[in-house]
Amino acid sequence: MKRIPHPQKTRTLLAASAIGLLTLTGCQTFEGLKNDFQSINFPSFSSFSANKTQKQEQVGACPKIEIVEDLRETHNFMDPSGPTPDKRVSSAEFAAVSVDCRVNNDSAQLDMTLLIKSNLGPRAREELGPKPGITHPYFLAVTTGDGDILSKEIFAASATYGPNQTDLILDERLRQTIPLQNSGEAGEYTIMIGFQLEKDQLAYNRSIVDEQRPAVDVKIKKIAVAAPQRETTSQ
Repeated sequence: MKRIPHPQKTRTLLAASAIGLLTLTGCQTFEGLKNDFQSINFPSFSSFSANKTQKQEQVGACPKIEIVEDLRETHNFMDPSGPTPDKRVSSAEFAAVSVDCRVNNDSAQLDMTLLIKSNLGPRAREELGPKPGITHPYFLAVTTGDGDILSKEIFAASATYGPNQTDLILDERLRQTIPLQNSGEAGEYTIMIGFQLEKDQLAYNRSIVDEQRPAVDVKIKKIAVAAPQRETTSQ
């Protein structure tokens, strides 16, 4: 299975508690975004459930990472309102997430690698030609410990298949920074990850829930940040 690296995307998530600014996508309002998220079966923001969302290493003051169970995969069909296996065009799912986390007094910086399995269905080349190009939109959203949504941003993982390819691993790399008032705030944030789905896609995902499938592997590594050296004055 070929692994496709993608250029690193750099973004700064502006935490309301730090600078009083919210980042929303397009013309979406904050209340509208909250309503969108409330229609999804999110895990509890106040407690982590490994068997409901993912396996996560608990790491000091770093923000938590959660894969939204209903949005961990995406499927495209010729007729979205009547999805059947023989009419599938493409699919994708999160395979693993790894994070290098650095926290200091004024920010938390996370270097994230998202591995996405992308697969062509039996109707892909009929619909898209001999070398299909597929785009899988996904989002990252930042929430507080109380479940308030501070920001959401949508990205796109792109896959281009050769004539004989049906499976690819997409390597998405993002660097994101959350401003803090102090280092102790970092652990209060949660970064939610999922595919951006239409209503028919979400309904299909909920119809094929498999309680026995393994959780997405999520690993967080906390990187020590050197303390600034104090200036000394010789007498």
